[in-house]
Amino acid sequence: MDLKGSLIFFNNALTTIFGYPREELLGMNNREYTDKENAQKMYQAFNLVYRTGTPIWGVRFETITKQKNRRQLELSISLRRDEEGKPVGFQGIARDITDLIDFQKSLKASEERYRHTLDGMMEGCQIIGPDWKYLYINDAAARHGRRTRDELLGRTMMEVYEGIESSPLFAVLQRCLKENTPERLENEFIYTGGSRGYFELSIEPVPEGLFILSVDITQRRRTEERLRHLTDVLRALRNVNQLITREKDRETLLGKICAVLTETRGYRSAWISLHDPAGGLKAAAESGVGDKFLALRADLERGRWPECRRLATNQSGFAVIHHPREECRGCPLDEIYGDTSVLAGILNSDDGGFGLLVVTLPSAAVDSVEEQALFKELCGDISFALSMMEVEMNRQKSEHTLRAIFDSASDGVLLADAESSRFIVGNKAIARMLGCSSQEIIGLSVDDIHRAEDLENVKAQFNRQARGEITLAPNIPVKRQDGSVFLADVNAAAFELDGRPHVLGIFRDITARRSLEDQLRQAQKMEAVGRLAGGVAHDYN
Repeated sequence: MDLKGSLIFFNNALTTIFGYPREELLGMNNREYTDKENAQKMYQAFNLVYRTGTPIWGVRFETITKQKNRRQLELSISLRRDEEGKPVGFQGIARDITDLIDFQKSLKASEERYRHTLDGMMEGCQIIGPDWKYLYINDAAARHGRRTRDELLGRTMMEVYEGIESSPLFAVLQRCLKENTPERLENEFIYTGGSRGYFELSIEPVPEGLFILSVDITQRRRTEERLRHLTDVLRALRNVNQLITREKDRETLLGKICAVLTETRGYRSAWISLHDPAGGLKAAAESGVGDKFLALRADLERGRWPECRRLATNQSGFAVIHHPREECRGCPLDEIYGDTSVLAGILNSDDGGFGLLVVTLPSAAVDSVEEQALFKELCGDISFALSMMEVEMNRQKSEHTLRAIFDSASDGVLLADAESSRFIVGNKAIARMLGCSSQEIIGLSVDDIHRAEDLENVKAQFNRQARGEITLAPNIPVKRQDGSVFLADVNAAAFELDGRPHVLGIFRDITARRSLEDQLRQAQKMEAVGRLAGGVAHDYN
């Protein structure tokens, strides 16, 4: 129900009880299927739960079906909250107890009919006398206690179940008997051997002592626990995916992933190891393992693999280990497993390396198809994130290497947008040539490094290089930041980058070479003049 008392979710049993089709019952308020008195009674019960936040059981009221029949219902009510803890509605179980009430009325009239009916009920029924002896018990109740009727009848509860007089249940039975008051509760029963069962008990004082109606809810409780666990795992998976998008450091990411997997109560413990293609340990992290992980890490560093890695490798990258203390003997972590089971998954890497994710969880959840699917999805997400990190690390390494080569070149290098003629990047050599820093180059254009009188020719050469018509533009005058000029031969290559045409130019300063060539030419001229003068003098003589 929502906070207004309207039905928003129910099972088919409720439609049967009320006699309404599902589409009619959806959204109905309690005032529509009860009389005024019962509507007020329901309001008081739900308001009490809303104000105190405490669940209540055994609320009884009368409902009017679509066929105008009156049915007696018994409710258990608890408050529903959102992830922030705010009340959003109510949830509970409604049980049609009309037959039970009718039966209780007819009980006094016909002992034989009463016993015959009880014997055939699916619910457990028993009558306990004031001396705590079993006066009556049907087959269902005997099964609930894993005893036979003959083992119980005529004997006291204390004789059959040793220590029961110290249990919370016995205290409730004493109070019901002493105060002559009914009680509704859910009880956990621990059997010999340690297994557990869960029962919903309805205790009613009767002339003979106490009448106890028991419903086995063990499967329901396990289903609820499994759903809660799956919810925790889903929350952990969501948090891991959020981490993957934010965290860029591999070591930090691994540690936080393990912490998230345990902090959300999705798993009891979690650890991850990453290895290079040769098997060497690159990184490892854990949560919920403690000091025992140091011994495991030492084994991993020596190349000694835990059994879970072998099992996962042999089973297509995923293994379920039901009894790790038996199946993983010798593992440094065998003492922490307790009553848990293990899921182990291989984390694949594109570079040939691999990793291992191992988690512990309640044994009751390990065989769930949904549980295993979520774990495999988790392994896939982590593998993808680590692969992307590896790609990024390799990209940065390659970029660093290329930048070192770029900056160590003796010739100046400029990358320019062919359409805007603006420079994207330049190396240290071109920065020295221009008399500025590499950062100052970014945003400059062709117009900024050439004199006005040279621009027409320079742009013509630049455009021809951008079109791929020529590669070398010789003897280009280049203007420094201080206004001085040097000559350069510019080799260029045109290509596309991010969908736009670009030109990569390599500038070689030929000023010194041109100066030597000019000196050589001058010397050659002087030599020619000398030879000519000598010839003239010879002719004159």
